[in-house]
Amino acid sequence: MLSSSLPFTASSVDRRNGILLAALLPTVMISTVMWVSFSTTDMLGCQSCCSFQAASRRFESTPFPPTTLLPKQCRNSLAEYYINKWETDRLSFSKIEPHYSIGPQLCKTMDDQGNINSSHHCNIDHASAHVGYIWKELFSGTSMAEGIGITLGRRSDHNPHFHDVEECYYVTEGTTKTLAQNRFHQFKRGQYLYIPANAIHNTPILWDNFGVIYWFPSAVSPSIQPSGCCQKMFAFLFSIFSPVSSSPRHFKYKWVRDAILIPGAREAFAIVDCIRMRDLFLPPYKSAEISTVGFQK
Repeated sequence: MLSSSLPFTASSVDRRNGILLAALLPTVMISTVMWVSFSTTDMLGCQSCCSFQAASRRFESTPFPPTTLLPKQCRNSLAEYYINKWETDRLSFSKIEPHYSIGPQLCKTMDDQGNINSSHHCNIDHASAHVGYIWKELFSGTSMAEGIGITLGRRSDHNPHFHDVEECYYVTEGTTKTLAQNRFHQFKRGQYLYIPANAIHNTPILWDNFGVIYWFPSAVSPSIQPSGCCQKMFAFLFSIFSPVSSSPRHFKYKWVRDAILIPGAREAFAIVDCIRMRDLFLPPYKSAEISTVGFQK
């Protein structure tokens, strides 16, 4: 018989396999315990690092969650005018017109270093918008902190940052998640977000086509909206008696690279990285492509 010519019988093979399994079982159990231990340690470490310390609390994310009601801190007649016009006229990013005082505007985008560049094509899919989003100004004063604008982006990660002026968002289209109250909240069309000065904010675009109207409420001055034959006269008067502040603030984005010079900021950015990983499974900005991560609405 063929089986008699084999060096082991079926029963001896079973016995040897049983002995081998018994020998390997302790090793498998030890490896499993070590893996669970390391995973638990990482998870607990993340939970603890997501607690803001006193030094970094100055840069803590906004304590105000997204809301469908306009926050009182965001009240501004010019911003409200554009939001109302967006909704009632069913405008789009390409159709909304800037304030008469500044005329037609080129779209803008950023490079990987945070430098602002013009995007002549005004298209989020064009190579010039390689960070994944573009914006255009609807109103501008003597500094960016005195402006109102509208953004549009495709699925892309965004660099956490802060600045020394408060900011407000109104979602014009799409759904994503945004940092508030030290966690990521759903952020969708029709919602507002108030961001106090120096609060780190971060809104990765997790699904395609997301946009907001943004403004800096403490810096933007309201303006009457002229119509008809009076518009040119108002534009001329506006150019002489501009309602923007006569002592503009110097506006500057503060990125993680700036944190080394600002006490508490470095720790705050590290905590934001931790929250991104905890809530979105996103590593620090630019360390991985957002397209490799799956999200559910």
